[in-house]
Amino acid sequence: MRIPLILTALTTLLTTAHAFIDIQYPPRAQDRLTTFEGSVESCGTPDDIFKLEYIRMSPDPPERGKPLTVAVKGKLLEEVKEGAYVDVKVNLGFIKLVDQRFDVCENVKEVGKECPLVPGEEEVTHTVDFPREAPPGRYVVHADLTNYDGKHIACINANFVLKL
Repeated sequence: MRIPLILTALTTLLTTAHAFIDIQYPPRAQDRLTTFEGSVESCGTPDDIFKLEYIRMSPDPPERGKPLTVAVKGKLLEEVKEGAYVDVKVNLGFIKLVDQRFDVCENVKEVGKECPLVPGEEEVTHTVDFPREAPPGRYVVHADLTNYDGKHIACINANFVLKL
């Protein structure tokens, strides 16, 4: 699995928190590689083993009770194996909704992949239903992915306002 692990990190954040969060974590300013259009940005470093070309949400910002489509494109430089994890933090304003570690290999199954994820380029699009119950407000989402051997895979921040 190449790109699906980033997609999985983002969709895991959404489905676990039952809402996208527009919370702002200070990115590693000197290491930030890419700012994408919209609410999502890379907070990775040049040493990441996943080179993210783009990540897009549609609609951006997400809308309560409507489908949310996430598209990801990039290149995985090394194999991702059992033991890889993603640390996910989701805040709604100053309220912490999620601060949890998830198994990457368990979650990539949701997008039809399995570990080990092999190196290479890939483009993946996945749609989830955004919860109607998600409260309005500013959401901040932070996902930091690490491989089984401790190498950094990628980092993603999402920041948006969910309206009534």
